[in-house]
Amino acid sequence: ISEAFSVLDPTNTGFVQETKIRKIFENFGFGELSAEELLVLIDESDFDKDGRLGLEDFRRLARPPNESQLAVASLTNNTPTGE
Repeated sequence: ISEAFSVLDPTNTGFVQETKIRKIFENFGFGELSAEELLVLIDESDFDKDGRLGLEDFRRLARPPNESQLAVASLTNNTPTGE
């Protein structure tokens, strides 16, 4: 996980920069993120609620969901995030 995160944080700041997030989405063909889309993406992925995506947030995103999370997600029609 740490190695994968280092690709997202090439300057070793401990966080994924907003410009990097925008570039990733553009490179995968999703187009340019609006300011609102970027805020929602960060808010939904920022488990410690510090306003940034750090290694621990990334670990939680990369963790497979457990059975109870899958059950709740199926009832609410949401995708589990590993939280």
